[in-house]
Amino acid sequence: MATIENKKTKQKLLIIGIIAAVFAVILLYSVIIAIFRAGKVGVEVKIAPFHAKVIANGIEIKNNGKIYLEPGNYHVEASCDHFDSFSGDFTISADQPYIGAVLVANDAEGEEFINGHQAQFAAAEGVVGKSLNAAGAAIQKKYPIIKHLPINNRFYSIGYSFDDPIKSEGLKINIKTDYEYLDVAIARLKNFEDVSLIDLDINFNITNAFANPKSSSSNNPETFIKDSFSGNGMTYISGQNLSDKYYLAVYSAYNKNTKLLNGKYLVLIEKSGESWKLASTPQPILTKANTPNVPDDILNTANSFTGQ
Repeated sequence: MATIENKKTKQKLLIIGIIAAVFAVILLYSVIIAIFRAGKVGVEVKIAPFHAKVIANGIEIKNNGKIYLEPGNYHVEASCDHFDSFSGDFTISADQPYIGAVLVANDAEGEEFINGHQAQFAAAEGVVGKSLNAAGAAIQKKYPIIKHLPINNRFYSIGYSFDDPIKSEGLKINIKTDYEYLDVAIARLKNFEDVSLIDLDINFNITNAFANPKSSSSNNPETFIKDSFSGNGMTYISGQNLSDKYYLAVYSAYNKNTKLLNGKYLVLIEKSGESWKLASTPQPILTKANTPNVPDDILNTANSFTGQ
């Protein structure tokens, strides 16, 4: 009896040992996987046809599956017999976990393959669509203003462009109008509650009536302004102390047809010792791009004097 009991005990211990070893292997595998995937994004890759060879940043990756990549920019190339090669750039992030493309057949065999494997191409097209939607959402999140644009009417147009269209970097806002409707266009921008005007790089397609500023040594800010921009075709409207250090002057263009003042321009000057110096060129809106090294609160206060 003792021998039988000993055998049963040994069997139980063996089973427990095996189970413990299996769990240990699973745990070790999970730890290794977690370490390997740390900081990476699970990316859905579908480039049709699925037997195409896919290279991302010089390294071959699995097609038609999920892989893990570090967030960043990837140059992707794909090639397959009977199809034109593909080359494109993808930005991978938690919000954009997709690499998708559809190769174009270049002979009859390629066309025949497409006809017999339409599900592959439909799946790849689906990933392409998700990639485009995610990219659009990411761009709007980074640049909230673009969901309001473009705006086109007979008075003004407001659009946008990128310094680098492929990576959607270096946003520029382009405003085309004349002096008569300049304030209306700016007021439209100021109505976008989710947009910070001072963070924009704005190009105005308007003839700048300001001549080069003249020199002035006056320690009176209003005199300094008037001396600097006398005879430039613009009309001085008012001046305002924004702080002990900054003074704002508001100018307007004179419309020869209506005989009215239209389109305000802002000029910011900065205290320099006992005198003043120009902190900005005349601008319809003061931003970090055209008026650097000026505090945000000063720029925001200055912009409250323009637009309708």
